[in-house]
Amino acid sequence: MSRTCDIEGCDRPHNARGFCVAHYKRHRKGADLHAPVRLTGNDDLRFWSKIAKGEGCWIWQGPPNAQGYGAISYGGKRRTAHRVSYEINVGPIPEGMQIDHACRVKLCVNPKHLRVVTDGENKQNLAAYARSKSGIRGVTYYPKRRKWIAMAQRDGVKHYLGWHATAEAAEAAVSTWRKNNMPYSEMDKRKETA
Repeated sequence: MSRTCDIEGCDRPHNARGFCVAHYKRHRKGADLHAPVRLTGNDDLRFWSKIAKGEGCWIWQGPPNAQGYGAISYGGKRRTAHRVSYEINVGPIPEGMQIDHACRVKLCVNPKHLRVVTDGENKQNLAAYARSKSGIRGVTYYPKRRKWIAMAQRDGVKHYLGWHATAEAAEAAVSTWRKNNMPYSEMDKRKETA
């Protein structure tokens, strides 16, 4: 069995004075030995070193991209971490397909939470828009009518589901429609089991 670095949690090979190369360089400079070490070279080692595995989601600890997804330089290209995770753990992603987070957590890289979908299927699993006054996806209040309208959109077609006296009634209408017509909408499934 080969000897590893003496720093707790570091499993890199021993180099000198009980340290791996990275920790030995820090020791010589008088730097903090327990700060995270940036790995270079092996893409797989770098990828796995940036993940905090939990019971459910595996949260990406590296930098996010502008859209809030984990980002890593992998295979000589800048990639999103969830796509890399899917390819490592499941297999290649078919051309033109997207990876959807069933958990709706952008920094999650758990392959059990990732699925291959079309663009239309991916859009089924959206949350309410940030500018939504109701905070409920597909539900909007119209002050002039003093009513709530329920609306869903699939494949670019809007489906109006009627006017409702309360936000809860409008949410129930749109949720029922999505359950029957949008199988990738995980939000409605979660509400049903809660």
